[in-house]
Amino acid sequence: MKTLVSLLLLLAPTLASADKVASSTMVDCAKEPSYQITNGAGSYTFTGTCTKILVAGGENHLTIENVKELVVAGSENTIDVGGADKIAISGGDNKVRYKKGLTGAKPKVSIVGTHSTAEQIK
Repeated sequence: MKTLVSLLLLLAPTLASADKVASSTMVDCAKEPSYQITNGAGSYTFTGTCTKILVAGGENHLTIENVKELVVAGSENTIDVGGADKIAISGGDNKVRYKKGLTGAKPKVSIVGTHSTAEQIK
């Protein structure tokens, strides 16, 4: 229970800071650099470089060109990322694949959720 409360406190500022809820499947990060996805079973493509993407829903598929910070709080999401600086996964059964870091060789990765993975691919 203490871990759950700590996790919710950690996510509270994150949830409040995401600027716009993604409502379409094609998202241009140059127009709105911060997004949140709260619904489930969607398919989204992000072009350009986003500042922050928050995925709170489940069973979504995302393709992201570049993102500075990716936060995955939902479950059973599959996410392919070209480049990222920070990836934080707190939900369960998520799969994140990334190619590279934006400012370094690899992004900073934090996984708290059960059965979630983040792996670098070529």
